[in-house]
Amino acid sequence: MARQITDSAVAQSEAWLDAVNPDDVPNGAINDREDLRRIGMALIAIETAEQDLVSAVADARGRIEQAKGVLMVAYGISAERAFDILVWRSQEENLKVRDVAGRFLDAVASKASAETQSHVDQALLTLG
Repeated sequence: MARQITDSAVAQSEAWLDAVNPDDVPNGAINDREDLRRIGMALIAIETAEQDLVSAVADARGRIEQAKGVLMVAYGISAERAFDILVWRSQEENLKVRDVAGRFLDAVASKASAETQSHVDQALLTLG
């Protein structure tokens, strides 16, 4: 996919370059196909990095929301209070909230007993 985008960007840049009259290009302006190719590649790299960042942020938020949910159910507290607890632990451990949430969820999941899973199964199957 990125290669297709690159080829398209290069093709568009080359078409633009072909359409530009060299006498109209100010001194120092980009007027070389290789310059345009490098700029196109840089723009694609930036876009890819942005997409990776957005994905990482969404994953981190999801883990934080899951951790809040566990705390809310376990202690019968609000979402705001659950987040406050995660922030407190984050400050105590000198870790980012997302890392606290991830470690907390891993710890809870690793200690979930068959009995706990059975209770969850029962609750899920007996809705209503």
